[in-house]
Amino acid sequence: MATDCHSGDDLSLRQQLLANRVALEPLFLAALERGPGDPLRKHVRGMAESRDAEIEAFVRSGGRTGTRASPGQPQEPRATPELVEADFVLAYRSRAITGLAVVGGIAAKVRLRAIAADPKDPLRSSAEWALPQLPP
Repeated sequence: MATDCHSGDDLSLRQQLLANRVALEPLFLAALERGPGDPLRKHVRGMAESRDAEIEAFVRSGGRTGTRASPGQPQEPRATPELVEADFVLAYRSRAITGLAVVGGIAAKVRLRAIAADPKDPLRSSAEWALPQLPP
């Protein structure tokens, strides 16, 4: 967990998390496996679609998005709402791994080892980072 201007707060939070680790580990494991629920996914995708529509309207009205190399060059592709949603899901699951690094027990260790051993898993580097962080 990152330390910020609230010096010492991270330690108290860590202590609180560890005090509740038996209850929290299954929640973080579920978040890792399932990702965010459908309502949250739909919300993120809806926000991305709205933003995409606003950018499209701006460009059609003659506005520049700063994504052209120079006049006459084709516009660089923007992230689609589908990619924004997929990125959000991956970040959500990665944060679950961060939680497991603080409170994880045997079940977390088993799951994180499996992810770390899979070279195709997009969460592999997160799992590799989390394994040595696990509490004894």
